Amino acid sequence: MVSVACRDLEHRLALEVLTTDGIPTCEGISIQVLNSNNAYLVDAGSEAALGGIYTIGFITHYHKDHTRFMADISCNLYLGPELTRHSRIPKVERRYSPFELLLLNGAVLQTFPYSQDISKVYSNEDIEVYALPVDHIRTLKSVGYAIKNRKTGAYVWVSGDFFRLKQPSIEFLREIKPDMAVIEVTFPSGFRRHYHQNLDSVMELIEDLELKRCWFVHLSKKWDGQIKKIAQYLPRSGAQFYF
Repeated sequence: MVSVACRDLEHRLALEVLTTDGIPTCEGISIQVLNSNNAYLVDAGSEAALGGIYTIGFITHYHKDHTRFMADISCNLYLGPELTRHSRIPKVERRYSPFELLLLNGAVLQTFPYSQDISKVYSNEDIEVYALPVDHIRTLKSVGYAIKNRKTGAYVWVSGDFFRLKQPSIEFLREIKPDMAVIEVTFPSGFRRHYHQNLDSVMELIEDLELKRCWFVHLSKKWDGQIKKIAQYLPRSGAQFYF
């Protein structure tokens, strides 16, 4: 497991990027969001999430590297964008309704309508969660999530997989100025983006949004032996990076 934990959980949200080998690759994605009362999960693709107990899980899209362990993780409720016939969800028992699926472990997946605009999809006394529309694969509805700490007003942003952010998502992120971001950077600099981000496009986005603390996740095999290249960007951006 790889983690960056905020010391004062009463006032800040802590992030943990869950991995089995210490490198957040595209083999399986799970991000844990913690506060003083609860643990929340974004995506259920990493085996490292199996040891946690989660109040609720949020799914960015339905590819197996984001959903593989949904029916094995200790989480009673998942929220995610509406399904398409290309959605991949393992171990589904039956459908409750057009908007609910029951998984084999008794967990429920509730879907929300996909919107081209920002939508609040969850709220409790601790957090508010907003779905941010993105372009990823045409056959899937895909979102990222902005999670607000209601005690402080601070946000963390989990991008999900994306080729392009929708304009309302860009404007929203400029407004909220996330305290920390988890961003996919599938390909190194110079590689064709192909439904995902490369390092060049991510660094442009970081500068545009003035992000200061960033996790890079979803690294593909194209990154083998090239991680050190990211260090070349640090003086220019002024941001802190984690892997």
